[in-house]
Amino acid sequence: MKDKSRSQIYQLLKKLEGDEATARALGILRGLTHRPTIRSFVYEMLLPKIRKELSDVEVEWHYPNNRVQPNEFNFVHGDIVAKLPKKSQFQIYYMLHSAKPEPTSGDSMSVLLMAYSLKEQGRKFAPSLQTRFNSIREQLPQSEGDLREWGPWMCLWASAEHRLSKFDPGEASELAQLYKRTVDTTKPTLLNSLGVQ
Repeated sequence: MKDKSRSQIYQLLKKLEGDEATARALGILRGLTHRPTIRSFVYEMLLPKIRKELSDVEVEWHYPNNRVQPNEFNFVHGDIVAKLPKKSQFQIYYMLHSAKPEPTSGDSMSVLLMAYSLKEQGRKFAPSLQTRFNSIREQLPQSEGDLREWGPWMCLWASAEHRLSKFDPGEASELAQLYKRTVDTTKPTLLNSLGVQ
């Protein structure tokens, strides 16, 4: 549906509702209680609470992007992006990450400070950048959790794990505080280490 215009979506819905059996099925679905997924929880509940504490933050993308229950959400901070070199070969994300492939209630999430290689179609960092980011990692406070790395991703800092209970505003507030604490713990050192103020 992302590729459809609003009018095309309305036309499709009108066509579906024109079929008597489909209209009955849609009526049943509309009557069901909405159960948020991790994706709707992050976009609709968590992100607004993070923005109350930290300005200029966006979920730039999530992975896998075709799943209802993705296990990575990549937050970009406008002030970090603005201060990176124009021809930077990397991006910096705060990642909300679950070790489980499709996180649900009861699973754990952590906030990771990640460097992402933009060079050579997302392959690993060049040795000079690896050295640079290892130096930054050494300047950061001791990580609370496990540093997870894969492919083009290099982890600089990891928060403690937060176990999800249910996808509601209270849970979003707790996770937003973990996110803010991670940013407060790491961002000043990160910016200083990158040579920007």
